[in-house]
Amino acid sequence: MRTEYKINRGGSLAHWLSSGMERKSVVSPEEAFSAPVNMGEAYVQIIYPVRRHFMENHHIEDVRRWDGEYSSITFPFEDSKVNFSTAINTPHHIWTYLKSEIEVPEDGIYPFSLATCGGVRLWVDGKDSFTFTPYDRDIPHTEDFSLSLTKGTHTFEVYMDELAERDVFFYIDFIYRGEKTIKQILDIAESPSEVINAEKFLMSVSLTRTVYKSGNIEAEFDSSFLEEAAELIISGVQETDLSFMVQKGMERITISPTGSIRAGKAGFTLRIGSISITRFINLIVAPEEDIMLPALFDINERKAAAIDFIASCGADNAKVASHGSGLIHQAMTIMKKEGKITERAERYIERSLSMIERKEDCADFLIVPLLWSMIENKELYPESLYEKAKRIVLGFRYWIDEKGNDVMWYFSENHAFLFHVSQYLAGYLFSDEIFSVSGRTGKEQMAIGRERVLEWFRNFNKYHYAEWNSATYFPIDLIGLFSLYEAAPDEDIVKAASDALDYTFRIIHDNTFHGVMSSSFGRAYENTVKAKETNEPSFLSYIAEGKGWATESNRASALFSLSSYVPPEWKEEDLTDKSLVITICEQGLSPVWTYKASSRFHSIASTEAFKPFRHGHQQHIMDAVIGDNAAPFFINHPGEKAYSGENRPAYWAGNGTVPLSIQYRSLVMMIFDTDEKEAVDYIHAYFPTWEYDEYSIEGNYVFMRSGNGYLGAYFSTAPRLTDWGMNRNRELIAEGRKHLAVVRASDIGEVSSYEEFKRLFKAMEIQYDKSSDSAFVTDFSYGTLSIGRDRTPMLNGKAYDWTEYGEYRKTVFER
Repeated sequence: MRTEYKINRGGSLAHWLSSGMERKSVVSPEEAFSAPVNMGEAYVQIIYPVRRHFMENHHIEDVRRWDGEYSSITFPFEDSKVNFSTAINTPHHIWTYLKSEIEVPEDGIYPFSLATCGGVRLWVDGKDSFTFTPYDRDIPHTEDFSLSLTKGTHTFEVYMDELAERDVFFYIDFIYRGEKTIKQILDIAESPSEVINAEKFLMSVSLTRTVYKSGNIEAEFDSSFLEEAAELIISGVQETDLSFMVQKGMERITISPTGSIRAGKAGFTLRIGSISITRFINLIVAPEEDIMLPALFDINERKAAAIDFIASCGADNAKVASHGSGLIHQAMTIMKKEGKITERAERYIERSLSMIERKEDCADFLIVPLLWSMIENKELYPESLYEKAKRIVLGFRYWIDEKGNDVMWYFSENHAFLFHVSQYLAGYLFSDEIFSVSGRTGKEQMAIGRERVLEWFRNFNKYHYAEWNSATYFPIDLIGLFSLYEAAPDEDIVKAASDALDYTFRIIHDNTFHGVMSSSFGRAYENTVKAKETNEPSFLSYIAEGKGWATESNRASALFSLSSYVPPEWKEEDLTDKSLVITICEQGLSPVWTYKASSRFHSIASTEAFKPFRHGHQQHIMDAVIGDNAAPFFINHPGEKAYSGENRPAYWAGNGTVPLSIQYRSLVMMIFDTDEKEAVDYIHAYFPTWEYDEYSIEGNYVFMRSGNGYLGAYFSTAPRLTDWGMNRNRELIAEGRKHLAVVRASDIGEVSSYEEFKRLFKAMEIQYDKSSDSAFVTDFSYGTLSIGRDRTPMLNGKAYDWTEYGEYRKTVFER
């Protein structure tokens, strides 16, 4: 039967029969090479020798049409891409074949465009018709082309491939550019209406919360798309799949109690005959009974509690840490707790050694704590295990000036630092041995590693973090800092590590609100911004100050707990309900200025005039939280159409086009002028309605209250609440490419009531000129702030300069 999809101008050819993605390991000659370390937060392209070798020896023109089975169908849901993006930690050639029919209404020339990062070959009716081979890792390129087609149906066959180096954007975005409607057709046995409606049903599915801490995990959906009762299978959350019968008219199912399920990408699958259609939804679980550690006054007691938690993760099926569990850092906590290497600890060490030996991407995250453990606890290692670890350490590649054919990432500040630390500590540990990759002695490796570590610290002391305030990558830097603090033989390096630890914990302290780190982030992912309570700085904050809780991401927290490091105690002035704390910080080579205003009841933060109107990456520009539960709110321009995709920038993390953002105290102004080339032509806000005690959408205005914290937002185009699908009850959308957004946080210490705050905010004068990308706001307390493209910000008629007070300033105001 013919399952048909109408394609209008700008629509995508996204439904295909697929052979399934295949992969094959790529082994290239071992080579050294050179490239600079990235001193910024954005992605830089580095051509590895393995890619050069691949491109020299791979010839897509030799690929034959597929005559085998097409075992699956691609379903794009809200996306336009045919997307097989994934992550593989060693180099692999990946490929797939696609097939569908295209029906055109009359003879003519039909224009298309195709975007990909890898290589694509298209046959039409068996004839070679189009080839496109950018092979530019994770950077899409677009080619326009036209096909001469006669009226009727034509067979389109596609081959697509790429070299996978770590995370890989493996997709095609095949867009029709013509005026006349065409059809994409799948010739399958199943009922066309059932297949089409099954996809629509899965698009309607949403979880009732972003983060589950207690109670039941539930899913909502629109069962009107089902022609009859259907089995819904949920995979990836327990050892075995879960099965539910969905009857027509049902609106919700209870999946499981929170404590008996694990976090991850949950697959929701419907089966229509021989076809399985799966929709992946991000499921985040943080059971309160697990993560709430005891309130303890002494830091050493909190470290002991943290060690107990981390050592127990994975001991039974109900408590499985999904990020980093079962690796060397957890083995070290077990060793500390038990005084020996238990069977489970040895299994975790072996797993880590295997990843290091294969030179998987992120092996540097593992070898650094391994070296600390081998230096400090050699007596606990069985001889055979220690000798195996020694052999792997001596055979590791410590920098790109040593020969190799791996695709480990060396070039961001956190990876570069850990490679330098590992070279230094490995050379120290095995000073008289020969390192097989470089041919150097341990003494030589230590000397080279020492100078590289010191150079990293020299840059750090000048610029601090390029990936500023990153709740994701701070913990990775801390792996190296804690390991040096405990295991470095040189006092100057121990002192440098101590100073960097002090600075990092100051940043965490100043940006933590009720246990969560809320700030602008130099690099972020979806969970970083939507589920802040699961970010590791919450665990670090608990250990350091008793404010926070355990997280399943706990590499740095394990090492902090095992170390003797104690952060400084930052003496705060006595703060009242009327106090407002302003923290302004300069970081990075650019530089980046971050601004944060916080009280007892709210926190709002942003970056100031950071790369406005340019294409973004993973930079999180503004963030706000209110109330004791740190109820979140932020605005961004989606970087892709897929709601939980792999792109950088993504739908929630980063910005397709970065806005102009300026903050004064608790007022943030954002002007958006998104590029027409961007995939999404609206801005949106993360607005999880269940987190607020009250909320309302009143034309161009949005209000929310949590406890005694208030937040108001104005959009120059009236936003609408998403009430269907994955983002149901958690997203506001403002259509169009040009916008002004104004966000004002307040609380009972400034305004007597929530209703009075709403009245004051709606009475503020707000003017926005789209043509010049300029605006001004007259705030009910602060006066007039005006901003614009290529204009000096003005505050009450005077130039507003947040940089004048130095690179780090913290000030308390009484409102």
